[in-house]
Amino acid sequence: PDCIADKNWLKDIASAFDATPTASPLYKGGDGGVGAVAGNIYGFNPQGIIEKFLSLFTLRGLGEQKIFDRYDLLTGGFATANLSVKKNVFEKIGGFDEDINIYGEDHDICARIYKAGYKIITVRDALIYHIHRNDLQGFVRQNINFGIAHSALLRKHFPRGLFLELPRFTYMKEEGFTLPTTSFGIPVWLNLNSIDKKIFFIIFIGYLFPSAMILLPLYLTYEVYDIKKRGERLDMRISIFEGLEMAGLLFVKSLFITFGSIYGSFKNRVLCI
Repeated sequence: PDCIADKNWLKDIASAFDATPTASPLYKGGDGGVGAVAGNIYGFNPQGIIEKFLSLFTLRGLGEQKIFDRYDLLTGGFATANLSVKKNVFEKIGGFDEDINIYGEDHDICARIYKAGYKIITVRDALIYHIHRNDLQGFVRQNINFGIAHSALLRKHFPRGLFLELPRFTYMKEEGFTLPTTSFGIPVWLNLNSIDKKIFFIIFIGYLFPSAMILLPLYLTYEVYDIKKRGERLDMRISIFEGLEMAGLLFVKSLFITFGSIYGSFKNRVLCI
């Protein structure tokens, strides 16, 4: 087992199920009540640098109470490490889709909960402590599979969608768009806001205009500062050296998610980068 429940976890989950928001105007077929509760997730006593990194950047809960009634690839999906679904809702939607790999099944089941007409409520105090991996090989494999899952979720839930992520700008068109080809259209999800693409862009600009390479250490300094601030919010002290290591891991994470997304694009006939 890799999850340890807080002593008040079950009480907090049960209390959240008592909430009864009004029916969703977007999806029909359910009663519009709470179908699932997503709690908060903390790393369990992280020691190694990869464990600390994952405590900041992977399987994080939302940390606040909020009600969701839709999934759009970027929001509304929650890790099943701390997701409780009503039995009747779980049975109604047919449980987990075994055709979705294990790194995308959690967001897939959230999407189907919404489509059945139910809501998911997030709660701050229903805590699960997750024992994160601490080996680089497993870390790389995990992120490749995250990328593959992105392409599968795009194909299944938004077969005519366009998603574009840029720094400080996001554009989403959930239906009515396909990239034309000779025989079929394909949905598109371009994430140009990840650290790997930002660094490659800076290097490219630096190749054209060498003085622009000063942007690279400035950007890495910003990332280290942001990582240290994230750690402070979780009472995790992070040294400058650890911040640099984590910035490197963030680059590795985003790079291998990109690799997985590209592989998944061929596999699922989408454009996901």
